[in-house]
Parts: sequence; structure tokens; C-alpha cells
Amino acid sequence: MKSTAAKNIKPPKHRPFVETIYVLASKLEGVPAGKYYAVFKKREKEFIFNEKAEQVLLDGAMFQWEVRDQTVMVVRAISSHLDSVKQGNIYRVFDDVANDERYIVDENHDKVLFDENIFKWELL
Repeated sequence: MKSTAAKNIKPPKHRPFVETIYVLASKLEGVPAGKYYAVFKKREKEFIFNEKAEQVLLDGAMFQWEVRDQTVMVVRAISSHLDSVKQGNIYRVFDDVANDERYIVDENHDKVLFDENIFKWELL
């Protein structure tokens, strides 16, 4: 049985944030490789904001990227049982809705389950 409260919730009309991307390679000075960017949508065009807060259209000719799950928080590793999760480094926590779990991407670019049994963190 569905709740009546759930029926009254309407999705937002305008959702400017689309996804998170990780830039693999770039020909643009203000969009360096190895960084994460939030993708926004405006008038059916998708773009990111570069390091100078300028809008840059997503263009496969200018840079390559991988789509990542939505970032839900940013944490600093306090201690870790893995060599690939460095103490003091800052990590984005991604929400994998399909598998009902959260994870970070470690120094080897591998997914690591967001679990206190693997590493301890502080929320930023």
C-alpha cells in the first residue's frame, strides 16, 4: 500500500544538475584532466563550469570524460586499511543507486566501498 504523502510529491520542473563527470583528457586550458565536474543542463545543452567559472559546453572533440554517479558528500580520510586510500586525502563519495551502496574512487582509480571497516573519515 502506497502512502498518500508519496502521491503528493511532485518532481521538480527544472533540474539543472544532470550528473558528475571525470575528465580523462582535455585540450582546454581551464578544464584539466583528472578533475571532477558537475554537469548542468540549460535549454537542452549540457555544460560544465571550468576553473574560471565559465560555462564550457560538453564537447567530445575538446575533452574526454567518464560519467560518474552523483556525488553526495566530500570526506577526508583519517585512517585506512588500504594503501590506495591515503590518510589526509580528500575523496568524493558517490551514490550508486543501482547497487544501493556508496563508494569512493581511490588513488588507483578503483571503486572502494564507503565503509568504516575499510577506512575512517571526517565529513567536510
